[in-house]
Amino acid sequence: MGQKVHRCREVGCRTMIPYEETWCAVHAPLHPRRISAKTYKQYDEKRMADPERGERNAWYRKPPWRQMRDYIMERDNGMCGYCAMWDRVIPADMVDHIVPREFDRELELDEDNLIASCNWCHRQKTNWEQKYYGTGKGRKLRSDVIPITDVKLIKTIFKQA
Repeated sequence: MGQKVHRCREVGCRTMIPYEETWCAVHAPLHPRRISAKTYKQYDEKRMADPERGERNAWYRKPPWRQMRDYIMERDNGMCGYCAMWDRVIPADMVDHIVPREFDRELELDEDNLIASCNWCHRQKTNWEQKYYGTGKGRKLRSDVIPITDVKLIKTIFKQA
């Protein structure tokens, strides 16, 4: 039986490394504070034990979302739509709700509210959403904000984040 391996955690890197490592030899120097795979596993176990998160994430396993996700990935050619605004060609890892699902459930399957996204852009946008919309665990949704539906405004948002 072979050694367990996984991909380097650097966005876009496809180098296979031992399970105990976090980054490949090329990217390890860029991350002086190494986080072990054990730490990630403990974090994931704790995060998945949250019942509210389980209910919220169950929606993402249902056929309507999976079909829409596949459609959006195909529509966007599997490339990050946010990165495209800066003429960068980066593979998408997921499909993102432009207006968060938590803020407006009516838009959850609206293709105009969905865009393919890389991990980096998704994290940046999520950080902004938590401040602007009040989304995320333990936060109170704000009713005094206007939903931003124009993806071109996201470029401005990333500059402010």
